[in-house]
Amino acid sequence: MLEIAKLQIKKTAKLLLDQQIALSVEIKALEQLAKEGYDPMYGARPLRRLVQSAIENPIATMLIQKQFIAGDTIVVDYDPAEEIYTFVKADTPQPIPPTGDQTTEKTEPVESTAEPVEPTIEPVKLTTEPVEPTTEPVKTIEPVETLTPEPTEVAESTETPAAPTPQ
Repeated sequence: MLEIAKLQIKKTAKLLLDQQIALSVEIKALEQLAKEGYDPMYGARPLRRLVQSAIENPIATMLIQKQFIAGDTIVVDYDPAEEIYTFVKADTPQPIPPTGDQTTEKTEPVESTAEPVEPTIEPVKLTTEPVEPTTEPVKTIEPVETLTPEPTEVAESTETPAAPTPQ
């Protein structure tokens, strides 16, 4: 069950990496997720919802509140005394590996010798004049011939018909 919890957290970590935020989950938090996310009847199915409600939703709220920003590492732990998951910023940020759409080569800045160009904005004339209707004739659609199935012969059954049910 612990391995399944790690897989679920790995998916969350990948989503955060897209935002240049690293995720580190302590073993206590993983163990608690595995414990809470297991149901004897459903197995590990409830774990996904638990990761969403206990880990992803609080992190999303903290991201919106700018408690974590790009370059940060979020450390998730579990406090058994309070019975809550805790989220803190790591003291030393971990290096964020580049995603596939970024280049890893270092390039020298190039100074431009071109003069800046001011953008020009063309005014647009808006009118409230009525629009004249088109003179094109309306096309009509011809009805499609409806096909009805031919009656098929029914082979006689050797079974005896059932007695009518009393009402």
